[in-house]
Amino acid sequence: MSTFNVTKTNTTGTPPEVEGTAFAATKFVTLYAEYETGELDGAELFSKWIDSLLRTPGVTVTYGDLGHPVSLSNDKIVTTINGKVIRLRLKSDDDDFKRRKITMITPSSQPSVNAQYLIDAVSRIKNEVNATKAQAFLLGSILLKRCR
Repeated sequence: MSTFNVTKTNTTGTPPEVEGTAFAATKFVTLYAEYETGELDGAELFSKWIDSLLRTPGVTVTYGDLGHPVSLSNDKIVTTINGKVIRLRLKSDDDDFKRRKITMITPSSQPSVNAQYLIDAVSRIKNEVNATKAQAFLLGSILLKRCR
């Protein structure tokens, strides 16, 4: 499944994946206000979100199942795949209930309830003693997965 993963260094003993994903969720929640007011459209919201994560010291963003590092090049979000720099263009589409149009994203590979990322997510949530951080990790996990 195509996805972004976010890690963040910390001194609290929280696993970097939990810290980073929870941090990503709080960043998204903060930026969402700009989307609600119309200052940002959906694609701009997602781009500004990933951009803000990349500009945060101690945060690492990767893309895809193979964990390709994501970076900024001339203020564009890029990754390198097979030696080629690829610009990542983040898109967004809103559901339109009046027209009965709902946008779904097809997973890039067949889903499985036994997928390792799900096993890891459940384990991380169960092991996180701070309920708010566990909830932020869950929200971040949902937001960072393309298939929602």
